[in-house]
Amino acid sequence: MGYHPDPLAFCCRKCGLLHNYTDVDDFIKTTPAKKKEMNCKSVGGGRHDWLQLDVVFAHWSGNYAPLYPEYPCSCGNNEFYLRRSTTGVFSDWDFKCTSCPSKREITRRDKETKDLLEEKLQQGIPHQVKEWLMLPISYRGSSLYYVQTDRFIHILMLPYLNYCSPIDTWN
Repeated sequence: MGYHPDPLAFCCRKCGLLHNYTDVDDFIKTTPAKKKEMNCKSVGGGRHDWLQLDVVFAHWSGNYAPLYPEYPCSCGNNEFYLRRSTTGVFSDWDFKCTSCPSKREITRRDKETKDLLEEKLQQGIPHQVKEWLMLPISYRGSSLYYVQTDRFIHILMLPYLNYCSPIDTWN
């Protein structure tokens, strides 16, 4: 049985620098060099402490994408910091360019849906832009990630149920 890590978006725990690998081969080839880089911009500096992000962009159509900006900054730079808030709410997070002070919201468009709906818009069929937006979600916080279990208490002697009040018993 094989394992395919996905998505391949990583974030430095110390400074928030984002790195998105294009595929598993890119990950295997460049990870050793990434681990040795000494250019972390955190207070202590030094090496980056890379963590695979457990947040992805998801669309209701079933498509998903790594948490990484969709296009370069207006200054032409394609490196960003992920600035997370302490509230734990994704709408309070943003991407900040590493070269200039600009920042952008955590949003991304689902390309397939956008292409389909733009065609409909050109035909005069009304749609809203928010229909093609993907939302950030934690895939660890999903029931798809966690193993689900149930516990049953097997009562061998039914006479003990008489000691339970009606509120304590199940029908």
